[in-house]
Amino acid sequence: MDIIKIPAAMVAGMAIAALALVVFYDGISLPYFGQVIDGRLQNAVEAAKAGLVAQADLDAANAKLAAMTLRAQQAEALAEQARATGEKITEKEGQGDDALKASVAADHRGDGARWSASDINWLCNERRRLGIIGACGGGQSGR
Repeated sequence: MDIIKIPAAMVAGMAIAALALVVFYDGISLPYFGQVIDGRLQNAVEAAKAGLVAQADLDAANAKLAAMTLRAQQAEALAEQARATGEKITEKEGQGDDALKASVAADHRGDGARWSASDINWLCNERRRLGIIGACGGGQSGR
């Protein structure tokens, strides 16, 4: 009887050892349930994936930071350019105001302002264009 028991015990021992190796190294993965028991290999794969995901998240955050920094620098440059343009415009407006004040001071006519025929015609055309009712004295041509 030992001739049957010994080889059977050896085969059973090898089967148990192979099953233990598979369970502890690979784990058990069933077709519809997925990974049921995680083995050493599955744990190593998950650890590697977690490291890759963390690195990818870090790289993405660094790229977003670089893009936002570039946008902030561009916005700051545009704001400085707008400030300089505004200062130039304000300076030109001030010069125009000075010229207007000088022109008003030089006008010694006693009537204040005079409207020429072309001024009245322009005013009528503008009022018509804007749709103002009663343009040029009740819709007259203003000539």
